[in-house]
Amino acid sequence: MKMTTNILLKLSLALACVVALGGIASAGTLTASATTPTVDGADIAQLNVVGHTDPGGDPGHIWSNRPNQGQTFTTGGNGPGYLLNSVALRNEENTVNNNTATFTVRIGTVSGTTFTPVATETSNVAVSYVPDDFMTFAFDTPVALSPNTLYAFDWATTGSGFTTWNNVNTEYAGGEGFSSGANGAPDDANLIFRGIDREFHIDMAAQIPEPSSLVLAALGLVAMLGTVWCVRRRQS
Repeated sequence: MKMTTNILLKLSLALACVVALGGIASAGTLTASATTPTVDGADIAQLNVVGHTDPGGDPGHIWSNRPNQGQTFTTGGNGPGYLLNSVALRNEENTVNNNTATFTVRIGTVSGTTFTPVATETSNVAVSYVPDDFMTFAFDTPVALSPNTLYAFDWATTGSGFTTWNNVNTEYAGGEGFSSGANGAPDDANLIFRGIDREFHIDMAAQIPEPSSLVLAALGLVAMLGTVWCVRRRQS
């Protein structure tokens, strides 16, 4: 009885820790590179530089005195869903050395003008960048996404940031660039769509069915074939 009580106590403490940590943002990693990201697998991107533009302060600048800047996107039809590893935006004009500001990147679902966060991570790793660099935020924990769903990512910073390259909204059919809130604090109930698409890259991988699912599918197929065989034998 005492052993059972101790086990239950430990399980309760572990569960309490999980619940407590659930609201704490994990640590991601921000890097800068002049190399255009490779688009492969299940990646989603809008990288057209022909006619790209800086839409101005509130619509397109990631800075501590600006709104959160984001982009909606639509996942594909892979039944088991996807794992999102990183998101990237392109810096339009800023040269910053050893930036130690904290960047926060969130992933969420979007319905109308409402953003519902599903994952949040931050990075305060010192990073240096120049115009046209791709700013890539890699998540410490890949984010699981459902198929055929409208999602979004948004960025904010506590200090110096960067201005984003953008193109017209028709460049990417699955979403649109938006802004939210002010001074680095989002307003998730009032997204402002800007009629643009960010120049962005989302690194994703399609998930595969779990082995147990494959076993169940195989057993179902065997059962179906067995039924067909029995029916044909009974009819012969």
